[in-house]
Amino acid sequence: MSINNGNTDFNLSVSQTGEKSLKVSWSRSGGIGYNGRIDIQRPGDGQIVYSKTYNQGDKKGSFTFQVPYFGEYKVHIKSNNGQTYDFIYRNVFLKAEKVKKFTYKAADVKKHEEGSLLQLGVLTVIGLYAATLGSVLSIYFGTTQAASTKFTFPKPRVGDTMTTTYTPVIGGVQTVVKFVQKPYKDKAGNSFSGGTYTSAPTVAKYITYPK
Repeated sequence: MSINNGNTDFNLSVSQTGEKSLKVSWSRSGGIGYNGRIDIQRPGDGQIVYSKTYNQGDKKGSFTFQVPYFGEYKVHIKSNNGQTYDFIYRNVFLKAEKVKKFTYKAADVKKHEEGSLLQLGVLTVIGLYAATLGSVLSIYFGTTQAASTKFTFPKPRVGDTMTTTYTPVIGGVQTVVKFVQKPYKDKAGNSFSGGTYTSAPTVAKYITYPK
């Protein structure tokens, strides 16, 4: 696939490969030109996250780059001090459901008691994060832009679990968190069966490139 959005056709092709990588290729019979380079710019603020330079006579190139998080990226090829250029906007989205199970340890229980932010269900490989602060659950894509919802569950104990399920939906990722409290005994020796608590589905929208 080649789309000419600039003033020169570099036969630029950009596609998603793997979980969150971009496969980039280009070709031009007359060579890329003076000061040839490709920039990959991230969603949200347009900051360059990767650059590759070429020699003036290079006629083609290809590479794969793993982006930091999901969203819409701009791939920009240019030369001759930016006078010759082409670019493509390409989405990098979650392709399949992902599940992450978190088991509370003593330090995690302490964080909850202190009201500290607790990262759970972290999937850095796909750039998705979930965290709880008190009763608030937040989900985000490697930035401060977050979707949040109230999620009420009992005070965690060591060995309790929190399972985060990420599901691709149109325009974003739906997150559901399930807290499982193990059966336990209180200090008086009374037995309790524990329980399961599930959050309402929360959708974090993909971040777009600033145009």
